[in-house]
Amino acid sequence: MTTLSQHEQFSHTTRSYDLTRPVDENLKAKINRIIDANKDNFQYIFVIEDKDLIEKIYQISDLPDETNIGIPYFARKNSQLLAPLLILLVPHGNDQYSSYMAGKTYGHIGLEAIGAGYHTSFCICYDRDKGKELFADKMSPLHWLPLGAIFMGVGYIAPGTTPQTDLRQNLITASVTKANRDYITILG
Repeated sequence: MTTLSQHEQFSHTTRSYDLTRPVDENLKAKINRIIDANKDNFQYIFVIEDKDLIEKIYQISDLPDETNIGIPYFARKNSQLLAPLLILLVPHGNDQYSSYMAGKTYGHIGLEAIGAGYHTSFCICYDRDKGKELFADKMSPLHWLPLGAIFMGVGYIAPGTTPQTDLRQNLITASVTKANRDYITILG
């Protein structure tokens, strides 16, 4: 059973992973079983632990400049990609059901990870053309990384930090306000 505190943890993306502690084999086996049960819903599946590849993915994750819609631009990269384990479930093009199944699968993985004491993160802001170049040897040249291709990170949080601490940029990213616990009713 998932607790409210586990749900609150899952709803915050972690930006401060302990890169010295890999994800243990037991959780990786559970993750692989969850993915395997849903594999037909995805065009490509990438489970990444290679530190050099993770660094390359991080390097193509500049935040978009959205000053044209009134959001101040702050040049930085997405440190939630600096997890010891990254997962990328690539939907079949723009197929809505495939994207839905990616979200459902990520949710299942996230709850397993949090239940085992890990933290999670998600990242949609990365250069998809450069991302495709990183996976060129594993993808058809006719395919692309659609907007539904979201990275999920899994790992332990770095000691002495909060999930919003960005270790590479020496800053803390504000969290979106969550629903007040007083308005949440737990059934069962």
